[in-house]
Amino acid sequence: MLKRDRLLSELLAVVAETLEEDSGNGHELIDGVRAWLRTVTGQEEEAAFWPASAKLSPGERAQVALEIIKAEGRITTGRLAKAAGVHPESARTTLAALVRSGTLKAIGTKRRRYYRLNV
Repeated sequence: MLKRDRLLSELLAVVAETLEEDSGNGHELIDGVRAWLRTVTGQEEEAAFWPASAKLSPGERAQVALEIIKAEGRITTGRLAKAAGVHPESARTTLAALVRSGTLKAIGTKRRRYYRLNV
């Protein structure tokens, strides 16, 4: 019973975090739940830019974010978390640091927030 309760608690945390970043079409939520399921089942999926199993430093996560922005024009916390294979909170922290440094600007609030180059 404890394992089931822990798993449900983790799933609810994933849903809550990804709902904050969801752009309205549900993709971030679906990606977040899929990432959680891969973690629970022990399955790994290769990220678009970096392998999800790699432990990336904050600087490396920032580089991944910039590569995604150059390729796609913008990034969300959920997108960086998936591409870098990190927890959404780590991705949010990385993007917030890039905003503080003046590299990125945040557009929107909470669930609608995304980031672009600050030019």
